[in-house]
Amino acid sequence: MKPGSLMKALIRPGASDKTPSDGDQVIYHSTIRTLDGVIVESTKAELGGSGNPKRQVLGKSKIIFGLLEGIPTMLLCEVAMFKVKPELYYGEEDCPVTCFCC
Repeated sequence: MKPGSLMKALIRPGASDKTPSDGDQVIYHSTIRTLDGVIVESTKAELGGSGNPKRQVLGKSKIIFGLLEGIPTMLLCEVAMFKVKPELYYGEEDCPVTCFCC
């Protein structure tokens, strides 16, 4: 990954010092927005989603490229916002989604 392709802003610190690695199941809520704030997708009910978190296995499930890099930096129960370059959203260079909140 190129430097500057992923930026992380810590919203709430984690509750432990454990981070996930390949093969670990991760459970998370997410809201994907464009830079101008338009919601593209959300797991949160109040933002139009189902209200159910995503459950995926790192390294085995189809996960947005930016999250594949970002989630392993997170601690248990941490809340962070990731800003990713378009090519880190499923690898599409012209994808308009550039902001991700976990």
